[in-house]
Amino acid sequence: VTPYYQDDAVTLYHGDSIEILPTLSADVIVTDPPYNARKNYGDTTNDNMPWPEWCAWFDAALDACKLSAPNVLAFLSQTAACRYERLGQHERDWCLVWWKPLSMSICAAPFMPHWEPIFYWGTQKRTKDGGALWGSDVLTCNVEIGTDRWNHPTPKPIRLMCDLIARFDGVILDPFAGSGTTLAAAKQLGKHAIGVEINERYCESIARRMQATGLGVTAQEGHQPLPFEASA
Repeated sequence: VTPYYQDDAVTLYHGDSIEILPTLSADVIVTDPPYNARKNYGDTTNDNMPWPEWCAWFDAALDACKLSAPNVLAFLSQTAACRYERLGQHERDWCLVWWKPLSMSICAAPFMPHWEPIFYWGTQKRTKDGGALWGSDVLTCNVEIGTDRWNHPTPKPIRLMCDLIARFDGVILDPFAGSGTTLAAAKQLGKHAIGVEINERYCESIARRMQATGLGVTAQEGHQPLPFEASA
C-alpha cells in the first residue's frame, strides 16, 4: 500500500484499516475507534449501527489489530464498552480510565460522565523487579475547549495522548487516525508512528498537522509535552 503521507517519524495510509492492518507491524496499537455514538464522520463511516452489528464490526477490527501488534489499547464510551462486553468476542485483559474532572458533557444516564474506559488486550506483565511496567491505569486530563479541532468532531486532547504514548517503546500504530492526535503525540515524543484513516478529508488534515508538528514543541498546540515516567 502506498503511503498517503510520510516523514521521518510518521507514515499515514488512506483506506480501510481492516484491510490494511494485516500488512503492517507495530509494538502497540493506541486508537480511538468510532464507537457508535451517532457522530458524523462522513460517508465512509456508519456510526449509528444496531449494537450487534457494531460489535461484529469491532470484532473484525480487533482481529486485524491483533495481527499487527501484541498490545492493543482502544478508547470506548461507557455504552460501547458495556455492549461490547455483552456481545463481543474479544474479552478485554484490562480496563484503564481516562478521568476528565471538568467535563460538562451529559448522557442518557442521570449522571455527568467524567471518565472514559480504555480497553487493553495483550499479555504484558510486570517488570522483573516487581514495578509497574506502564504505571497507573488512571490518566487525568481535561477535555480541550475552544482549541483547533483539525476538522474532526471528536479529537482527543494532545496532552492525554502524550501521557499515554510516552509509556510505550517501539512503533505506535493507530488504525483509526481521525484527527491525527495519536500520530502528533508520537512525533512530539520522538517516536515512530503509523496511522490508517478511511476518510480522505481527515487524511488531508492529518498531513497538514504532521507538517506543522516537530519533535518537541508544536507551535499550533503551544506546549511542551510532559512524558509519563513509569514507576520502577
